Amino acid sequence: MGDCCYLCGKPATKSLKLKDSFTAHSVARVPTSDKMCDRCDWSINLRCFYFNPNKQKWGKLFSRNWSWLFQRDKLIAPKIEETHTEGKDTLEIVSELPTRAQLREWLINPPEPPFTLAIAESGQKHILFLAQEAHNRDIFPVQFELDTLHLDRKKFTALVQN
Repeated sequence: MGDCCYLCGKPATKSLKLKDSFTAHSVARVPTSDKMCDRCDWSINLRCFYFNPNKQKWGKLFSRNWSWLFQRDKLIAPKIEETHTEGKDTLEIVSELPTRAQLREWLINPPEPPFTLAIAESGQKHILFLAQEAHNRDIFPVQFELDTLHLDRKKFTALVQN
Protein backbone atom coordinates (compact mmCIF):
# COMPACT_ATOMS: atom_id res chain seq x y z
CA MET A 1 0.00 0.00 0.00
CA GLY A 2 3.02 2.30 0.27
CA ASP A 3 2.87 3.10 -3.47
CA CYS A 4 -0.80 4.10 -3.36
CA CYS A 5 -2.07 7.64 -3.07
CA TYR A 6 -2.79 8.68 0.51
CA LEU A 7 -5.93 10.49 -0.65
CA CYS A 8 -7.52 8.46 -3.45
CA GLY A 9 -5.76 5.07 -3.37
CA LYS A 10 -4.55 5.12 -6.99
CA PRO A 11 -0.90 4.35 -7.88
CA ALA A 12 1.33 7.15 -6.63
CA THR A 13 4.89 8.38 -6.92
CA LYS A 14 4.86 11.92 -5.45
CA SER A 15 5.82 12.60 -1.84
CA LEU A 16 2.93 13.33 0.50
CA LYS A 17 3.03 17.05 1.27
CA LEU A 18 -0.16 18.49 2.69
CA LYS A 19 -0.43 21.88 4.33
CA ASP A 20 -1.13 22.03 8.06
CA SER A 21 -4.53 23.50 7.21
CA PHE A 22 -5.64 20.34 5.34
CA THR A 23 -8.60 18.98 7.32
CA ALA A 24 -9.66 15.88 5.37
CA HIS A 25 -7.20 13.36 6.79
CA SER A 26 -10.13 11.33 8.15
CA VAL A 27 -11.33 10.50 4.62
CA ALA A 28 -7.95 9.51 3.17
CA ARG A 29 -8.31 6.17 1.38
CA VAL A 30 -4.80 4.94 2.33
CA PRO A 31 -3.88 6.70 5.59
CA THR A 32 -0.68 4.66 5.97
CA SER A 33 0.75 5.88 2.66
CA ASP A 34 3.37 8.60 2.34
CA LYS A 35 2.64 9.14 -1.40
CA MET A 36 0.25 11.11 -3.59
CA CYS A 37 -0.77 10.48 -7.21
CA ASP A 38 -0.21 13.13 -9.87
CA ARG A 39 -3.88 14.26 -9.96
CA CYS A 40 -4.26 14.62 -6.19
CA ASP A 41 -0.91 16.38 -5.81
CA TRP A 42 -1.78 18.76 -8.64
CA SER A 43 -5.37 19.52 -7.61
CA ILE A 44 -4.78 19.93 -3.87
CA ASN A 45 -2.05 22.51 -4.43
CA LEU A 46 -3.62 24.25 -7.43
CA ARG A 47 -4.25 27.97 -7.23
CA CYS A 48 -5.07 30.03 -10.31
CA PHE A 49 -5.92 33.52 -11.39
CA TYR A 50 -9.49 34.13 -12.53
CA PHE A 51 -10.77 37.20 -14.34
CA ASN A 52 -14.04 38.35 -12.82
CA PRO A 53 -15.97 40.07 -15.61
CA ASN A 54 -18.46 41.64 -13.17
CA LYS A 55 -15.72 43.38 -11.20
CA GLN A 56 -13.37 43.75 -14.19
CA LYS A 57 -10.41 42.51 -12.17
CA TRP A 58 -8.24 39.48 -11.51
CA GLY A 59 -8.53 37.39 -8.37
CA LYS A 60 -7.03 34.15 -7.07
CA LEU A 61 -9.10 31.01 -6.83
CA PHE A 62 -8.20 27.81 -5.02
CA SER A 63 -9.12 24.49 -6.60
CA ARG A 64 -11.32 23.54 -3.66
CA ASN A 65 -13.83 26.09 -4.98
CA TRP A 66 -14.45 24.26 -8.26
CA SER A 67 -16.61 21.57 -9.72
CA TRP A 68 -14.74 19.21 -12.03
CA LEU A 69 -15.35 17.03 -15.07
CA PHE A 70 -12.67 14.65 -16.35
CA GLN A 71 -12.95 12.20 -19.20
CA ARG A 72 -10.32 9.59 -18.44
CA ASP A 73 -7.35 11.74 -17.40
CA LYS A 74 -8.34 14.71 -19.59
CA LEU A 75 -9.72 17.73 -17.78
CA ILE A 76 -12.91 18.86 -19.56
CA ALA A 77 -13.93 21.59 -17.12
CA PRO A 78 -12.89 24.01 -15.86
CA LYS A 79 -10.31 25.18 -18.37
CA ILE A 80 -6.81 25.79 -17.05
CA GLU A 81 -4.34 27.40 -19.42
CA GLU A 82 -1.82 30.14 -20.01
CA THR A 83 -0.50 32.22 -17.13
CA HIS A 84 -1.12 35.67 -15.73
CA THR A 85 1.08 37.82 -13.51
CA GLU A 86 -0.22 40.14 -10.80
CA GLY A 87 2.45 41.67 -8.58
CA LYS A 88 4.94 38.95 -7.67
CA ASP A 89 2.56 36.05 -8.47
CA THR A 90 2.48 34.24 -11.80
CA LEU A 91 -0.23 31.59 -11.90
CA GLU A 92 -2.16 29.63 -14.49
CA ILE A 93 -5.55 31.03 -15.50
CA VAL A 94 -8.76 29.16 -14.73
CA SER A 95 -11.77 29.89 -16.91
CA GLU A 96 -15.06 28.37 -17.92
CA LEU A 97 -15.95 27.39 -14.38
CA PRO A 98 -19.00 25.11 -14.61
CA THR A 99 -22.37 26.78 -14.11
CA ARG A 100 -25.37 25.09 -12.50
CA ALA A 101 -26.90 24.72 -15.97
CA GLN A 102 -23.77 22.94 -17.22
CA LEU A 103 -23.71 20.67 -14.18
CA ARG A 104 -27.37 19.78 -14.78
CA GLU A 105 -26.59 19.03 -18.45
CA TRP A 106 -23.67 16.74 -17.46
CA LEU A 107 -25.96 14.82 -15.12
CA ILE A 108 -28.58 14.40 -17.85
CA ASN A 109 -26.11 13.81 -20.68
CA PRO A 110 -22.73 12.71 -19.28
CA PRO A 111 -19.72 12.13 -21.53
CA GLU A 112 -18.69 8.71 -22.72
CA PRO A 113 -17.13 6.68 -19.89
CA PRO A 114 -14.86 6.60 -18.17
CA PHE A 115 -15.50 10.02 -16.64
CA THR A 116 -15.25 11.63 -13.23
CA LEU A 117 -17.70 14.27 -11.99
CA ALA A 118 -17.24 16.21 -8.75
CA ILE A 119 -19.64 19.01 -7.76
CA ALA A 120 -18.59 21.58 -5.20
CA GLU A 121 -21.33 22.96 -2.99
CA SER A 122 -19.59 25.08 -0.36
CA GLY A 123 -16.30 25.74 -2.14
CA GLN A 124 -14.55 25.08 1.17
CA LYS A 125 -13.47 21.47 0.73
CA HIS A 126 -11.22 19.55 -1.62
CA ILE A 127 -13.49 16.96 -3.22
CA LEU A 128 -11.84 15.74 -6.42
CA PHE A 129 -9.82 13.05 -4.63
CA LEU A 130 -13.06 11.56 -3.30
CA ALA A 131 -14.68 11.24 -6.73
CA GLN A 132 -15.05 7.81 -8.27
CA GLU A 133 -14.63 7.16 -11.96
CA ALA A 134 -17.85 6.30 -13.81
CA HIS A 135 -17.92 3.39 -16.24
CA ASN A 136 -21.57 3.65 -17.28
CA ARG A 137 -23.65 6.57 -18.56
CA ASP A 138 -26.95 5.28 -17.18
CA ILE A 139 -26.04 4.76 -13.52
CA PHE A 140 -22.89 6.51 -12.33
CA PRO A 141 -21.19 7.97 -9.25
CA VAL A 142 -21.18 11.73 -8.72
CA GLN A 143 -19.18 13.33 -5.94
CA PHE A 144 -21.42 16.00 -4.43
CA GLU A 145 -19.25 17.75 -1.84
CA LEU A 146 -18.47 14.98 0.67
CA ASP A 147 -21.24 12.63 -0.49
CA THR A 148 -20.89 10.06 -3.25
CA LEU A 149 -24.24 9.73 -5.03
CA HIS A 150 -25.07 6.98 -7.50
CA LEU A 151 -27.23 8.71 -10.05
CA ASP A 152 -29.78 6.88 -12.19
CA ARG A 153 -29.83 9.11 -15.23
CA LYS A 154 -33.30 8.06 -16.41
CA LYS A 155 -34.88 8.77 -13.00
CA PHE A 156 -32.97 12.03 -12.55
CA THR A 157 -33.99 13.27 -16.01
CA ALA A 158 -37.65 12.51 -15.28
CA LEU A 159 -37.43 14.42 -11.97
CA VAL A 160 -35.87 17.57 -13.41
CA GLN A 161 -38.24 17.68 -16.36
CA ASN A 162 -41.36 17.69 -14.14
